[in-house]
Amino acid sequence: SEPEQIFSNIEKGVGILGGFTQEEIIVDLPKTEYWFNGDFTVVNEGCAAPCTVNFYTEIGNKVNFIWDFGDGTTSTEKNPEHEYQEPGISNVSISITTGDSIKSSSREVLIN
Repeated sequence: SEPEQIFSNIEKGVGILGGFTQEEIIVDLPKTEYWFNGDFTVVNEGCAAPCTVNFYTEIGNKVNFIWDFGDGTTSTEKNPEHEYQEPGISNVSISITTGDSIKSSSREVLIN
């Protein structure tokens, strides 16, 4: 691109001219393999027991995680489904570990 004059103090051929060139660079960087968006989605909540509920989250490929379905069962699948046998409210959580860092997200899931 061409320099854009932003100030000139040149008078009668004497002075200092200042200018700069600005260029916008857009780069699509790959997502890190170590990320977690901090939330998860529950599909089929409120179904009548026994019923299957699906859980979805956006998570990097190189994080360690475990789902706790609140009824004594767990899973290490990325987007698991779980069959609840009894009605009630279960506190479902996903815990993420990356090195020394631990993050978790939880919510109550209602089964009728």
